[in-house]
Amino acid sequence: MPPMLLLLLACVRPPAPTVDLAPPASDAYGPSMPRPQAAVLTPVPVDVPLDPSTASIGPADARVVVVTYSDFQCPFCAHLFPLVVSLAERRPDIRFVFGSYPLNQDCNPMVTHQMHRYACDAALAASCANAQGRYVPIAELLYQYPEHITPPELPAFVERAGLDRAAFDTCFADPASRQALREHVAAGVALGIEGTPTVYARGLAGQEGWVQVTGDAAGIVAALEAAPR
Repeated sequence: MPPMLLLLLACVRPPAPTVDLAPPASDAYGPSMPRPQAAVLTPVPVDVPLDPSTASIGPADARVVVVTYSDFQCPFCAHLFPLVVSLAERRPDIRFVFGSYPLNQDCNPMVTHQMHRYACDAALAASCANAQGRYVPIAELLYQYPEHITPPELPAFVERAGLDRAAFDTCFADPASRQALREHVAAGVALGIEGTPTVYARGLAGQEGWVQVTGDAAGIVAALEAAPR
């Protein structure tokens, strides 16, 4: 199947009504989870890059490392993210790295037409929040309200996430920040990513080196949680 078609299939979101950034009615950001299906582990023939500036949770020297490439306007990514954050609380020995792979041609050369219009802005906002140690709070909001990731509404995310507005604005407007995002996405392109979310892990039981973990959200999390301590 052509890579572009895979990108189209990876994240399709129906139009959402416009609402204020009020607390969501449920802690679940995505659709209801079905019964977990066993994840598939596919060896990756190259090392997955670990940029120290990328948002992460867990020890830098962890034996088990999980890297997730996501798009903030992807409903499947929104489904997986809170499960991964919850798993990080249960498994503080694992390092979870949160990469960005926006399905938007403004920062991703693999996307040849407009898909998720503000995905690059969302990824940049998350990176600037990470510089203040506030990646998870803003990521939670971006995943909950993807239809509101627009330039006029972005300040609401900044305020709700408890960020220093002046520092955020400086980071967001800095051309170097956007160039760093493009370089980060280029690393994902080099890995051959074809859609989001894409999950890689190192240190799973019975596996040597890096593997790509595919399946439904619950199955992916179950495979990661089974990693040796």
